[in-house]
Amino acid sequence: MSLAVSISVNRAGHICGLTKRGGSGLDQSVILDMISVAKHVSETLMNKLDSKISAAEACEDDFSIVYGSLFKVEEKT
Repeated sequence: MSLAVSISVNRAGHICGLTKRGGSGLDQSVILDMISVAKHVSETLMNKLDSKISAAEACEDDFSIVYGSLFKVEEKT
């Protein structure tokens, strides 16, 4: 039989969801190992995502500095 386990971990490292599908059971030590891996992977993934988001936001800022002046509307006095 096959089974699948999904573990959701939030930014604080807390488990916010755990589901198991399939008919067979799991030993407690296996589940604890899975949780440990999920916490490690989620931290690594979130750090990479934060870096990508920061880089994208920096590019947007650069874009608006360079091209923003092209569309600048001057007020009439």
